[in-house]
Amino acid sequence: SGNIAATGRKATESYGIRIGGTGSGDMDVTLSGTIYAAGQGFTAPPSYNGYVCSYGIRVNSARTLDILGKVTAIGGPVAGKGCDSFGLRSNNVVTVKQDAVLTASGGEVTGGWGNSLGIESWNSILITGVKVTATGGKYGLCTRGSFAANTIRITGGEVIATATNEDGQAISELNGSSAAFQPEEDRVIEIMTGDSAE
Repeated sequence: SGNIAATGRKATESYGIRIGGTGSGDMDVTLSGTIYAAGQGFTAPPSYNGYVCSYGIRVNSARTLDILGKVTAIGGPVAGKGCDSFGLRSNNVVTVKQDAVLTASGGEVTGGWGNSLGIESWNSILITGVKVTATGGKYGLCTRGSFAANTIRITGGEVIATATNEDGQAISELNGSSAAFQPEEDRVIEIMTGDSAE
């Protein structure tokens, strides 16, 4: 919490903020205050065959990730034979609370295989916040993974999801996930995609 500005180093893997290790865990993570996190871009040399990635915020080994403040997460542009850029990525449930403002964008991805994603969870994304803006090349908001409860649930606030690629999807639920838009009483959900979000 507090006022935090963090920029990752220029490397094949760049993280503005990285929380947790590589295994499963039971941490509950809360991001509050004003946070700006950016991963730097990286262009791999032609001889490099490894993976290149950039994350604004990457959360591993967490049971939950709660967004309470004003959070900005930016993935940098990456180029290589295999690369991804994420604004915010979590291995478990992401909840954007009622008074939160979250802006997340993935950077440009060029070269071989790979994707640019605004917000991705390997479980669920639950939004009640004031405003969420998620921009990626391939996906704006995305859930995936093997959890039976995978869902994107929006119960209030303004959600602007944008995918800039020709084959992009603003809101995507992969591997059997689902999406639900359920405004609470006296609340309005505004969802804008593509050109309508400009």
